[in-house]
Amino acid sequence: MGTSCMNHVAELYFRLQPKPTEGEFEALLKLLRKRPEKPGKAPKAMGGRREDGPDGGVFYFREAGEGPVIFYCHGGSYVHGFSYFHWRLMRMLMDRTGATLVAPDYRLAPYGTWEEAFRLILPVYLRFVREQPDRKLILMGDSAGGGLAAALALELNKRGERAPDELILLSPWMDVTIPDEEVADFISLDPWLATSHRVCGRCWAGAADPRDPRVSPAYGSVEGLDHVTVFCGTREILNPDSVKLFARLDPAGDSELVVGEGMFHVYPLLPIPEARAAVEKMAEKILRERSK
Repeated sequence: MGTSCMNHVAELYFRLQPKPTEGEFEALLKLLRKRPEKPGKAPKAMGGRREDGPDGGVFYFREAGEGPVIFYCHGGSYVHGFSYFHWRLMRMLMDRTGATLVAPDYRLAPYGTWEEAFRLILPVYLRFVREQPDRKLILMGDSAGGGLAAALALELNKRGERAPDELILLSPWMDVTIPDEEVADFISLDPWLATSHRVCGRCWAGAADPRDPRVSPAYGSVEGLDHVTVFCGTREILNPDSVKLFARLDPAGDSELVVGEGMFHVYPLLPIPEARAAVEKMAEKILRERSK
């Protein structure tokens, strides 16, 4: 079965946008350092509230609910904030599942690094664990946010804390160094991403080694990690990250790799027919009975 017309339109759009070079990313980061840091904004129609602190802000939606809690880490190469497509997906998942939504507005590079993100998100997650232990907790994210969600899950595991009941990753950026030899076969297929994005990854690492598992979870231990659902396309340079992660998970566990044939980066976020099944799959994982 071929891909939809809307998918081809989306691909054409990305093809017409030149991929940034490493020099252009470096220039962008240099420019951002000269500008005031701007917090993200949520659509007014979603309601909710925001809490701010020294390491960023956190949006809360449908706090009065008693269903599952979704912690959503947005993508954007660690330099871009929430987009319309992030809010669109989060709203759809809330509507389908009745979930409470927690959306961290973590500080972006070059203003912040993984350290501020960990200090922002982990206490919020652990507060839910402590105060509402019977609720199902879902940790998820897309692209860079998927890498952050995976890194947080590994850190929780390392600390002996309660793991998320579901870890849902959309085209996760598991290795910010983007090794050339691993993605060579995908560079020409990907209409959107380029290896030059590694510049943003290095900035996100701050003083840490870019291969530190808290920055690049591809280098961390996945022992004990379960209930992981990974989405990726066959035409994106982060495809090897997703495939390698799934191959390392316990085959006796309850994890799933969902590969969109002919799809590119974070396709479940886009308004294309192929995304519908992915969204329904996410809702199914969010609502399934919590494992004991």
